Amino acid sequence: MSENEEFERFKNELQAIQPSSRRRNNEAFDEAYDEIEQRLAAKVPQKGILTAFNNAYGLKVSPAGFRQFLEAERERRQLSGEMPLCRSCGHPLGMDGHQALMADEVYAEGDEA
Repeated sequence: MSENEEFERFKNELQAIQPSSRRRNNEAFDEAYDEIEQRLAAKVPQKGILTAFNNAYGLKVSPAGFRQFLEAERERRQLSGEMPLCRSCGHPLGMDGHQALMADEVYAEGDEA
């Protein structure tokens, strides 16, 4: 067997190796994070988001795992200043301040009626 054939076989073997499920979950969650936060801000149930996430990415993330990914990604993005912004009001999502702001806006709108 030539060196070139050995190298090609090596490359084929490497391509067959899949990343760990934890890494695939992290990559998928990182990609979907902005949309997840938008849906959570719109009061879409977390259970429905998790089901859609698992179906779309072919994963089996548990509810507890989903919350862990969410908390970890929020913390990472908050530290790096990469928080997604609400499409409605422009405030950062995934922070308690945004939730309170949304509640205040709803309350204020109710007062005006």
